[in-house]
Amino acid sequence: MVAVVRPRTAAAAAGLAVGDRIMGINAQPLRDAIDFQFYGGDDCLELSVEREGRRRALRLVRRPGADLGVELEAPRPAEIATCANKCVFCFIHQLPRGMRRSLYVKDDDFRLSFLHGNYITLSDLDEATKQFDQNLAEIVSQNAKIKSYVTKLESRASEEEEQATPGASDLPPASQLVDEIEQFMRQQRPE
Repeated sequence: MVAVVRPRTAAAAAGLAVGDRIMGINAQPLRDAIDFQFYGGDDCLELSVEREGRRRALRLVRRPGADLGVELEAPRPAEIATCANKCVFCFIHQLPRGMRRSLYVKDDDFRLSFLHGNYITLSDLDEATKQFDQNLAEIVSQNAKIKSYVTKLESRASEEEEQATPGASDLPPASQLVDEIEQFMRQQRPE
C-alpha cells in the first residue's frame, strides 16, 4: 500500500495516491516491497493499481536514475512470519534494550529481513531457496539474452572447476560477480 507520494516526482505525475495498492508492474504481480523494487527499476512502468476497490492502470515515466517518489507502508505485524521456537541460545533475547524495535522481532520471513535488516532464525531457508530458484528459473526462461549469459557463466564455472586446485575458492570474489551482473543488466536496458 502506498504510504507517501512525494510532490513533483514521476509517481505524482502518474496520479499515484496515498492508499493505492500497487498490484502489479509491467504485467508482473507483486508479492511485497521487494518485488516492487525489483520490477520498478525500469524508467517506464505500467502500474496496475487498486483504488477504493477498483482496478486502474497508471503509466509512470521517470528520468533515468531518478527516484520514483513513492514509499510503501511497512508490513503489519499480522503479515510477518515469526519464529515460534524458544531456543536457549536465541540472541534476540540477549539484545540490549533501547535498539530499534524491528530488531526484537523473531522474524522468520527472509524477504522482510532483506528489506529491514532484521535477524532471521534460518528455520525456513529451504523454502526461501526453492522460491529463489523458481524465480530465477522463470526470469531466465523468459529472456534469451539472460539465458545465454547464465549458460556462459555456468560453462565458465565448470571450466574453472576442472582447472581448480584443491582448497581453492569455487567462486570469484563477490564484488566481481556483482560488477559482472550489474554490467550485464545495464546492457539489457533499452536505450
